[in-house]
Amino acid sequence: MSAVWVSLISVGGALAAGGIGAWAAIHVGRQRLAAQARHDFDDALSAYLGATVKAVAALSRIPDVDPKHWFHRFSSAWERTKTSALGPTVGWTQTEVGVRRVFGDRAFAPAEAYVDAAVRLRVLGPGRDLEAVMERVSEYLIELGQRRTLEILEKWPALHRDLTGAIEVTRARVPQRPATPIT
Repeated sequence: MSAVWVSLISVGGALAAGGIGAWAAIHVGRQRLAAQARHDFDDALSAYLGATVKAVAALSRIPDVDPKHWFHRFSSAWERTKTSALGPTVGWTQTEVGVRRVFGDRAFAPAEAYVDAAVRLRVLGPGRDLEAVMERVSEYLIELGQRRTLEILEKWPALHRDLTGAIEVTRARVPQRPATPIT
């Protein structure tokens, strides 16, 4: 009888130890996945903020073009005439050549980096508050790409505050590793 008890205790102990080991492995695996998800989210937030600031800086450096100025009206009329006479492909090609002549081969790099970072962050689901600010930032970048008046340029500091504030709220909502304040 004692050999049966010893066997039962041995088997029971082995099963209990295996169960505890399995539970610990699952628990540690979940913690690692959660830590990786937090890291990925922080990385996406950082990439988005950096890409946004770089895009605003790049666009802000371009001088504004007054659409009412006589030379701009003449140039636009000339481009329309040329496009209608030679076809849209020629007009587009000449515009691309001109852009590359002035800005180089990476003329659209800040815009591409912004779009990549925004898409990556949106896929991770930052929440409604941050998504609303991201939408305002996208609208601002489009507006800044079209015109760079003092009135438009002066909108950025308030929008930047709103963006960093929304990022802080989002980071506080999602359990993170120790946060450093955004400045």
